Amino acid sequence: MSDAAGNAGGETTSVGGESSGSGGGGRWRSWVMGSIPWLVTVAILVWILRTTDMLAMWRAVEQANWVFFFGSMLTLFALLWVVDSAAILWIYKRFHAPTMKLTDVLPVRGTTYIVGILNYAAASAAMAFYFRRRWNIGIVEGGSSLLVLLLVDLGLAIISTAVGSFLLPEQFRGMAIVLGAGFAAAAAAHLLFWRAPWKWGPLEVIRNWPRLHGFRAARVLDYATVGLLRLPVTAIYICMHMATLMAFNIHVPLERMLVYVPVQMVIAVLPIGVSGLGAGQAAQRLLYTEWAEQTHGVDAMATVDAYGLALFLGFLLPRVLIGLASLQVTSREMAREVGSDS
Repeated sequence: MSDAAGNAGGETTSVGGESSGSGGGGRWRSWVMGSIPWLVTVAILVWILRTTDMLAMWRAVEQANWVFFFGSMLTLFALLWVVDSAAILWIYKRFHAPTMKLTDVLPVRGTTYIVGILNYAAASAAMAFYFRRRWNIGIVEGGSSLLVLLLVDLGLAIISTAVGSFLLPEQFRGMAIVLGAGFAAAAAAHLLFWRAPWKWGPLEVIRNWPRLHGFRAARVLDYATVGLLRLPVTAIYICMHMATLMAFNIHVPLERMLVYVPVQMVIAVLPIGVSGLGAGQAAQRLLYTEWAEQTHGVDAMATVDAYGLALFLGFLLPRVLIGLASLQVTSREMAREVGSDS
């Protein structure tokens, strides 16, 4: 998200082209905005490494069950790929391409996992561009549908966090309740704007823009259906965290994980770090250390730190493997489309 903001600033200055000063200022702002997530990530990782017991971290790495760790991640992420693609298929069939099939979505979704390592917005834009080429679906129109999926995912995570706030460490409780109330208000305002039977004056232009017709056509039942389709995504993420924690001999009760994982999902989408790295590991210290103490004693925090860094690699590996395998298919399809256009 921050990268997208930086690129937008760069486009504005280059198009204007009024003076070298304004262009330089735009490039400077773009560089600053793009650097912030990296600086935050590096700062948090340096803090973690300076405040942990490195020898205990290494012992945790040596004692972890890596076959179970990576085996569970690869298996569950493959399942996630299918479930994720199925939800994308449903919303595109519902509003854009009734004849689309799951085999049309799987390759492009898999390819965008690589792009999404650094920037979720860029991954969504790449997917929208692909469907524009293959199915003649407008980029804004298709991108809006993908935005709905992101907002539903975020909403499910926020609701789970707010409802289970009493299970969180005290540092998270107030923020979780505020987030829940804010999301409820925003969701109500969204539905009211698009579904209200009355006119909104000048804003009616937005409601009647053809490329955003999906928002106006979407019923409450459609949002509920998307929510049900995305629930398995959250469930798979919970299974991933539970399995990988077990690989490090950390056992957290299921009812806690139903809240802890959504908290990490919310943190991961915040534009304050690179691919959720840094802020996620800091949150895991607060969430998991007390449970790690039951099996690791004084080495608990160092074990959680080792786990947090390992989990980043655990998510990275299947993304890269699925992405590279899918890239061959999407490249072939794009080349076929370019050939048919010429």
